[in-house]
Amino acid sequence: MFANMRRLGLHIGQPSLTLDSYYSHLPFLHCRSFEFRLVDTIEIMAPCLRADVAAKMLPLFKHSMSGFGLDLLWTRLAEENRGTSAVFDALPVRHTRPVGAHLKTAMLESGRTPDKEYRQLASQYGFGELFPLSYEAVDRKGRRWRSKSMIGLRMVADYLLDRKAFRQANRLMELLWRLLRRQYSKSVDLSQIILKP
Repeated sequence: MFANMRRLGLHIGQPSLTLDSYYSHLPFLHCRSFEFRLVDTIEIMAPCLRADVAAKMLPLFKHSMSGFGLDLLWTRLAEENRGTSAVFDALPVRHTRPVGAHLKTAMLESGRTPDKEYRQLASQYGFGELFPLSYEAVDRKGRRWRSKSMIGLRMVADYLLDRKAFRQANRLMELLWRLLRRQYSKSVDLSQIILKP
């Protein structure tokens, strides 16, 4: 992953999750057609940050137990953020525990919640719901895809073909429809966010 980050000049990236993983966001799951996808969000689970991005983010980690909301900030720290964040479909990892189970228990003991931390950052920096968009991609044959809509269709087709491999298959159809709708209708916002001291 480090070699790919350097080769592509990325600021931040993450491996995709295997289909039998526990997950929070469908678009971060492994998509068999692609080598990697350029995205507007990198989730908190397994990010790989360039050193200068990590240095800018460190003060925010001090006030966050969950990290929720940080994933909407660190892809937008530069003046130009397009093409600087990617999910690596060719490098999948498996997440084996239900998402957030241990974290929520630990946070409740301290009187905090991931949702509260997210809302606080959202209010401070003016962002909304986290739903990652894949706005460009490179497929397994090295071809570049530049249409969000076509990338969304390919993702849905791949996920449908591999639906038996999904650990969390009970809501798959609803999530696929949501993914497709967002890929078609939601615009990519990678405008710069200036972190507050």
